[in-house]
Amino acid sequence: MKKLDRLLKLWENFPYYIYTHIHPETKKIFYIGKGKGGRAWEFLSRSPAHITKLAQITLEGYPINSWVSLQTINLTEEEALVFERNWIKAEKQINPDLLNIL
Repeated sequence: MKKLDRLLKLWENFPYYIYTHIHPETKKIFYIGKGKGGRAWEFLSRSPAHITKLAQITLEGYPINSWVSLQTINLTEEEALVFERNWIKAEKQINPDLLNIL
């Protein structure tokens, strides 16, 4: 039980993570995000282009876990913001289809 308590305390102090949305077939990243709780799996609180992309993938028969990928966990909000912003800037250089807006 002590190990679980330590893990829960760690999650309380560092609750943020970085996630990507990836097309399951092409493995191409189409979104990079900072999340907390279930944010990575939320569908409707997105931009219209993002919702359209997620709907298309879902209609193709891919389950949510096939396009959500946690990349880094146990971050503070500040760490997550810096990580997210830097990765988006770098990814946009090689991936013009990235849906993120800076």
